Amino acid sequence: MPPEKVEQIEPCLSIQEDIEYQEKGWLAQRIANGVIFGLIILIAAGLFGNGPLANKSVEKNGTVLTYKRFIHHNGRTQLDVFAPATGKTTVISFPLSYLDNFEVENVVPDPIKNHIDGQEIVYTFDASPAGRISFSVTPSQWGRFNTGLKVNGHSLPLSCFIYP
Repeated sequence: MPPEKVEQIEPCLSIQEDIEYQEKGWLAQRIANGVIFGLIILIAAGLFGNGPLANKSVEKNGTVLTYKRFIHHNGRTQLDVFAPATGKTTVISFPLSYLDNFEVENVVPDPIKNHIDGQEIVYTFDASPAGRISFSVTPSQWGRFNTGLKVNGHSLPLSCFIYP
């Protein structure tokens, strides 16, 4: 038997190349990698929890307000007011709109009096000794929230972002 001839096939792959499209894909990949890296840095810095970006302190006339800038919806957080003794009582007031967005769950120490005065809820504390007054609050809505509170008549700004 004669040997069979093997048919030779010329490889002719017709692959369409679009180098411009490939370069755009590489650029998009580099941009996405940069965004992911930036997000990781922000998370490590406290964007979603603890870290240097997470906490905010505001000081005015010796009174210091400390709170978290970023809060999770329905997650408890704390507002701390360090108030110097300027008389027999320390008075802290929040606008009533604050109660539309936050639920005050606990106040330490217990106020000697609290009442609504016009468009504010007013907490009165014994000023001796001077020290920290803590409000445990839970946000009931999400989004950006800007308001202020008054401590012994001095306004302190409060701005936070509540995650859904």
